[in-house]
Amino acid sequence: MKLLEDLTNAANNVDSPFQSQLIREDIARLNKLLDLAGASATFKDFRKEGFYIGWTRDDLRTMEMAETLDRFLDTFYRFVVGENSAVTEQELIQDWSSFNRDRMEKLIGCL
Repeated sequence: MKLLEDLTNAANNVDSPFQSQLIREDIARLNKLLDLAGASATFKDFRKEGFYIGWTRDDLRTMEMAETLDRFLDTFYRFVVGENSAVTEQELIQDWSSFNRDRMEKLIGCL
């Protein structure tokens, strides 16, 4: 999956150990989503589990980015299980970028 490859490259090439650690945590979350997608009978089951895998600390603020996370989870699931062959890796990366940007803006804004 190109998204995981891109994140792995970023984690290995970023100058900041802090940024590298954050990216590695996202890689672990995406791998968890891969496992969940394979084990979930329906998107509803996948979404229920995938929504709360530590996107924010203890998932206390995850609901604040529900709109972009929902869109990303939907695209991710359809991409992985092939429910909609029209989902491209570019769409997956775009929805990841939107979600990640939304999450970072909200989390950095609270500092």
